Amino acid sequence: MASSLPVINSQQHLNEGFIWDNETGYKAVHHKYYLPDEEGWWEASWYERGKKDFTVVQTNKARVGFLICTELWFGVHAREYSIQDTELLVCPHATGMTSRDQWIAGGRTAAVVSGAYCLSSNFSYNEGDNMNWAGGGWIIEPENGEVLGVTSANQPFLTTETDLSIAEAAKATYPQYVVD
Repeated sequence: MASSLPVINSQQHLNEGFIWDNETGYKAVHHKYYLPDEEGWWEASWYERGKKDFTVVQTNKARVGFLICTELWFGVHAREYSIQDTELLVCPHATGMTSRDQWIAGGRTAAVVSGAYCLSSNFSYNEGDNMNWAGGGWIIEPENGEVLGVTSANQPFLTTETDLSIAEAAKATYPQYVVD
């Protein structure tokens, strides 16, 4: 399992990306760097920036990169993950229904730019007048950005088998093979 949550670490308030499995338990792997500060999303007021560190994490199954919510919009980091041979790009986010399609488009772009499967989760419920959370977690394949599935109220959980060799092969295709 991989996601993010708020933590207090050495008196710093951070949005922490983590990986959890039965063998090793909880492992902090990334702290969100890009923090919005606007109505309803006061993250720059609530949290402190993590280090600007977009380093791949090796798990017992795959090479994993994190782009937490707003970080998805900084494509240079998806590209950095491609160079690090990332196979899975985890992009948890919390967004409203009005921007659902925009976020899926960002996930498709991140998958193609990184040459990695892009996986995301999102809240899915209605808070009445306050917020209609979008749901719309996704699995997107790495070569063409094909959406393999999106969560919804009718399908709140999504799973699919992924062949990590497809992510490896995608890195030899355009635009992934073009290097700086």
